[in-house]
Amino acid sequence: MFIVRRNGQISDLSSQAAALPPGYYFRATLNFDGVFEIYSRPKQSNGARNWTAIWMQPYNICLDIIGSIGSGACGYNSVCQLGNNRRPICECPLGYSLVDPNDKYGSCKPSFVQSCDQNGQNLGVYTLAELNNTDWPFNDYERKNPFSEEDCRNSCLTDCFCAVAIHNGDDCWKKRLPLSNGRRDSNVNRRAFLKFKKGDLPPNSSDRIPVQEENRAP
Repeated sequence: MFIVRRNGQISDLSSQAAALPPGYYFRATLNFDGVFEIYSRPKQSNGARNWTAIWMQPYNICLDIIGSIGSGACGYNSVCQLGNNRRPICECPLGYSLVDPNDKYGSCKPSFVQSCDQNGQNLGVYTLAELNNTDWPFNDYERKNPFSEEDCRNSCLTDCFCAVAIHNGDDCWKKRLPLSNGRRDSNVNRRAFLKFKKGDLPPNSSDRIPVQEENRAP
């Protein structure tokens, strides 16, 4: 089985099955999330008819689907994390809830509206939640360098345009809504500081992505 990529390159999808002896069935599936997957099972199954995944592309949909246009593998303001079955799990972060409660892969909306008027800039109104190994690429409107974690956190907290700040090394990226390409993975060497309004969390906020709230004084 072969596919032709956009760049004209031809890929042999059956090469992964070369080590298998004859006598196997193969099945190719394009999953709902855009992952193309090849399965196999022996023709002589002795009653067992389970299919085994032997190849998939992309391997990690949360990290491999990325672009400056569109929301990514999940909806806007959502975070994608790969489950044990290699399928994406899309979750709204703390302070956000699904626009459509029936679409768990859809976009998330904030439970508050951040304002740049005098009351909206009151530091006591907002706080930050810390999300490790989390990033939303392509939404930067300002980059600060060199900046410590503390500098990055305070800069977002005092900026009425900032929805989240991402820190890595000496770099701090400040981002506005809507956030796109959200991903959480051990390979994402980033720390996110997500802003939300104190005491204004959505229903079932305990189901949101686990975070550590920042309690340090700005």
